Amino acid sequence: MAKLNAAGSALVYSTYLAGLGTDSGSAIAIDIAGNAYIAGSTFSANFPTRNPFQAAKGAQEDAFVAKINSAGAALVYSTYLGGNAVDEGNGIAVDAAGSAYLTGYTGSTDFPLQNPIRGSNVNSVDAFVTKINPAGSALVYSTYLGGSATDYGTAIAVDSTASAYVTGIVISDDFPVVSPIDAKLATTRWTMSSLPNSIQRDPRWSTPLTWAAEAQTTPTRSRSTRPAMPKLRAGPTRATFR
Repeated sequence: MAKLNAAGSALVYSTYLAGLGTDSGSAIAIDIAGNAYIAGSTFSANFPTRNPFQAAKGAQEDAFVAKINSAGAALVYSTYLGGNAVDEGNGIAVDAAGSAYLTGYTGSTDFPLQNPIRGSNVNSVDAFVTKINPAGSALVYSTYLGGSATDYGTAIAVDSTASAYVTGIVISDDFPVVSPIDAKLATTRWTMSSLPNSIQRDPRWSTPLTWAAEAQTTPTRSRSTRPAMPKLRAGPTRATFR
């Protein structure tokens, strides 16, 4: 993780954040105080943790979320987030109060949940959406988000009311939709959903958006290995609304 000065001419700080296994950072967010929030994935059983709500790696690969102070000198908190299979953190956002919002995908049947919209991934690979309190010590909410096939969360944003917006890839033809722009699944689609500040049992709205590129391979539905991302057809693509 590295911070560059405003001119991009020098490092303000730069640091490793890893254990003895393969670890990767996928997304970063900054709060108003300059603290950095990092989401990613780790295979390390000794990934550096501080004040974690999950102190040990679940199995194979876990997501992680870490907060680094504004000087880049210390971890404020760092925690695993995962269960009994493969879990990856792909996107992160932070609200004005300092709560962190994480999305990614999970094959774990025991992924950490709190007030979930969906309480099981039905032995498939689902996206997840997780909100962590400002201290990093507890889940505010955490839920599976998906259908009966393979679904991924790839990015997340949060608005001034603390509603979360998630985007990703959906393979499930039974992905939950509410007030959709497009209710039918094509070959490969991006999906977006919103979660209110006080989490409800259904997303505020959710819709698949048709993507012109088609998947050339079918992602695996195994929980024991990392799901394969769909390969998109080369050439110009455009989003199509129906």
